[in-house]
Amino acid sequence: MSGDSRSKESPNVMLGGEENEVVDNQKNDHAVMSPFEWLTNFASVSHLMPHNPHPRRDDENEDLWKALHVGCGTSTLGEQLISELGYDRVVNVDCNEESLDFLRQRQSSQTTTTAGNQTFVTMDFCQRGENQNDAGAVGTGSFDLVVDKSTLDCALCSEHAATGLLFHSYRALRPNGGVYLLISFNHVDFIQPLLEGLPGAHWTTEHHIIRRQLDHHEVNAPTTTEHNVIHPSEKVTTTTATSTGATTNSQKEASTSAWSSGSFEPDAEYGRTVNVFVCRRHDDESGCELDWDAVRDHVFRTNDSWFKEHNPILTHVRRQDLRQLFTAALLETEGIVKNASDPFSDDAVLSLEKCYTILFTEAEKEQLSFDFFLEDWNEFYKTSGEDKSAHGMTFDTAVQFLNEMQ
Repeated sequence: MSGDSRSKESPNVMLGGEENEVVDNQKNDHAVMSPFEWLTNFASVSHLMPHNPHPRRDDENEDLWKALHVGCGTSTLGEQLISELGYDRVVNVDCNEESLDFLRQRQSSQTTTTAGNQTFVTMDFCQRGENQNDAGAVGTGSFDLVVDKSTLDCALCSEHAATGLLFHSYRALRPNGGVYLLISFNHVDFIQPLLEGLPGAHWTTEHHIIRRQLDHHEVNAPTTTEHNVIHPSEKVTTTTATSTGATTNSQKEASTSAWSSGSFEPDAEYGRTVNVFVCRRHDDESGCELDWDAVRDHVFRTNDSWFKEHNPILTHVRRQDLRQLFTAALLETEGIVKNASDPFSDDAVLSLEKCYTILFTEAEKEQLSFDFFLEDWNEFYKTSGEDKSAHGMTFDTAVQFLNEMQ
């Protein structure tokens, strides 16, 4: 196949209605842009972040404790990392210039000790390139902490984007102790293998489940409801693992998945907790560099395996529905490329235009245009090694094609 994720959707990041409304309002009205913390606030997760035991304000960069916030939006996390955890410098990265302008203006109006200790960089970590330093003030191997609040969740819609984010986040970490902290709404069984098996990565991963806490004092912030009421931080589950796959499980409660049935069916607890992954790099100064292509292949395989097991594109019910649609389409003679003696026989072929119409839902067609469909079909046709029409599909061929697309 073509090797990208355009034909499938990443597991959805479902938020509370009020939280989505805040994001939409800020996108539509830049004048009311305000600080906003995605998924959960600083207080709920700060105990999992490395603290600077001896805050310094030295001019020597190698002596400074530095943090990188990828996909920062309008978060004030950087201010809190400096004031609460003793970080000397925070680099905030986002591809949205308006959000960064808001944070720059906020910093320029402050007279606190955090003012001047943050930088704001417009950068797309998802771009391929062995050296992203030209794109901004992000060095290699210089950060004690990289914070990712659901940016990877969004990037997983494309393995190119997810590859770039993981590749550059790992390279940014200080060897022998730098921490990549990921806050995610995706299921642990999806994300943990992605992090543990990252090719070339020398790090130890820990998994925690925390109760979400949302700040309500900002303009347009969500109001307190039963769904997102502030709870004391509570670590429910901890799993320790290495990049080689060895794991140690502590006593823990079973976590549930909104995707366990193959479709999105959240339980009462969904939305009240988030997963936090703490990945601590432990190689020395001469540690291995990641290989972009190896990382990309790993992201694709992990993504593909998850979807096939938990959210398959071709369920038993969908196969039955497609059989009915295929049969109905065969009755429309203008859609039949080859007339078999029996219009319902296994060798009856539908045109590719008709197949595209009936094989995919409207939502799927938004992700997979007809031109992309043709690219995937041509790749499938060349590699399948079977004697079939290049201009249409039988029902069995359509089923094989959908299975390959998964």
